[in-house]
Amino acid sequence: MAKTLEAQSLLGGGSHSSLAVPLSVAVAYGTASVVATLGNKSLLSSWSFDCVFTLLLLQNMLTAILLHTLRLSRLRKPLRLDSAPASRDLLFLLAPVSVVSLLNVMCGLWSLKLSSVPIYQTLKRMSPLPAMLLDY
Repeated sequence: MAKTLEAQSLLGGGSHSSLAVPLSVAVAYGTASVVATLGNKSLLSSWSFDCVFTLLLLQNMLTAILLHTLRLSRLRKPLRLDSAPASRDLLFLLAPVSVVSLLNVMCGLWSLKLSSVPIYQTLKRMSPLPAMLLDY
């Protein structure tokens, strides 16, 4: 019950709340996704930037800096950005997942470089379908 009330308060209140907060979050996410895709495509194709590893490293560093800044800011309490303290066991547990995630992003950047934006977005959005069919 407490988790449900906490989730409702993060999403703008209870049953009488408007959809302004969830809608604004969805629009912000969609905007960030489009800007990142178009920015990466122009950087990789138009400017002939061939250093996919460098781009991946810079994007991950920027994400870590932004999360750390948010964690230290006043927005910390409403957004619940507290994380568990890092331990050696946790790092060993997360290492394979992190490597596979980085490989996934790296393959995505390479595929974005080699294809057009509409084809890339279509393939990216349709890729769960074969996985679901194979799982079935």
